[in-house]
Amino acid sequence: MSINEDLKKLYKENLSIIKKLSSELKDDFDGPLLMYCWDENFNDANYKILFIGQEHTNTCWFANDDIEDPLKWYETFCLAKNYNSTFWLAVKQINRTLNGNGSHKPNFLWTNVSKYATATGRPVGFEKHNQITNQFGFNILAKEIEIIKPDAIIFLSGNNYDEWIKIQFNNTISFDKKINDDIPVEDLSIVKLTSGKPILPIHSYRTHHPTPLSTQKKWYLLNVISLSIMGVDFYEILKKLNTDFNKLQNVKNENINIGNDFGNKEWTLKLEISEWKNFGIGFQFEENGFCSFFYGIFNDKNIQNKNTMDQINTIHENGERFSDLWPYWNWYEQKSWNKKTFEEIQNGEFIIKIQQIINDIIEKTKHLDM
Repeated sequence: MSINEDLKKLYKENLSIIKKLSSELKDDFDGPLLMYCWDENFNDANYKILFIGQEHTNTCWFANDDIEDPLKWYETFCLAKNYNSTFWLAVKQINRTLNGNGSHKPNFLWTNVSKYATATGRPVGFEKHNQITNQFGFNILAKEIEIIKPDAIIFLSGNNYDEWIKIQFNNTISFDKKINDDIPVEDLSIVKLTSGKPILPIHSYRTHHPTPLSTQKKWYLLNVISLSIMGVDFYEILKKLNTDFNKLQNVKNENINIGNDFGNKEWTLKLEISEWKNFGIGFQFEENGFCSFFYGIFNDKNIQNKNTMDQINTIHENGERFSDLWPYWNWYEQKSWNKKTFEEIQNGEFIIKIQQIINDIIEKTKHLDM
């Protein structure tokens, strides 16, 4: 049987409980959240990921007494194919980083700690969640995981939902193992089962919901998770990049500092070139999560001289129109970074390519007043 068929079989086995909950919760609650799996896409993914949020919101079907409508809704919603929120931006970033070119397909799965929310889209509250899970016996999360067999599970629920999760695993789950000594377990923890069947993959993590990740400037934790799943240490990458970039030739900078925001859209590395007065060379990700990496001439001093800008534009190779900020730019060869890129960073190939990019740009502009 396929994953999709096995999930549907599980939901049918719980149909009597779903009907009781529908009668009990009525129109005050929304749910249940049931998963539909695009088997071929999921099985073809580099990494089979299950994302787990907090509670189900914004469906407005109220407490349902069947499984067909929730499954149809999930399939039509298609993992937020035409919808974005802070939560889904985070989910899509991680999936894009890990699954690259296939990430435009529905090739991951998503569910929530709580399968129900209030009809107004608010949490049901811990007591009601406990009642649904234990008194009514609607406790399917562990069984869903056992069916799916993901390579990675990422709880984007925050540590305030840890107790909600524990009761679904008979309190045999822990959130006290650090992924890195510099990151408190409250921010990011490895999730482990302390007893019972080992249904959780090695790569199981819990971090904050994406909204506080954004407001508390901890978005970089998504990159920490992605690299950890690849078997790469985020901080070792930062250390290696800092060492290598500070050894570049033809660059004035001697104290380049690549920090936690590396990999995020806002991150730009500006290098001051020894022979240039007005411009620099920049490297930036156009999207979050090591995606759309480009380099070019950076108009750091906001030069408005049209003649100079036109001259710089003549060295373009990609046919793209220049901007005032980036009068020349081009994609790096691994536009979207993957495990190969991080291996090249670790073995020194990456910085050799960066040095060659710098040398090529200097050579192309040697006849210009930079």
